[in-house]
Amino acid sequence: MQGRGLWHTAARTQTGAPRPYREVLQSQFAEIAQRQPELLARHCTEAGLIEKAAGLWCEAGRQSLTRSAFIEAVAHFTRGLSQFEALPATAP
Repeated sequence: MQGRGLWHTAARTQTGAPRPYREVLQSQFAEIAQRQPELLARHCTEAGLIEKAAGLWCEAGRQSLTRSAFIEAVAHFTRGLSQFEALPATAP
C-alpha cells in the first residue's frame, strides 16, 4: 500500500490535479522509464501519443535485442511499427 501512496502523490501536480502517467514516469521514475521503455510506451499508446509511443516501443525492442530476448523484441518492434502505421499521412 505504501508504494501506491508514493505513486498517487507523484501523480498529482502542485495544485492537486492529476498529471498524465507519462509525465509522472518521465519525471519521478526516470530511471525505471529508461530501463523499461515499454512501460512508458504503453502509457503513451493509451494516451494517443503515437509518435512518442512508436519511438519508445522501438527502444524497448532494441533493449530486448541486447538481452537476446528475441520474441520480446519482435513484439515491441511490432507494436512500434503499428504505431507508425497509425500516424496520419502527410502531404507531399
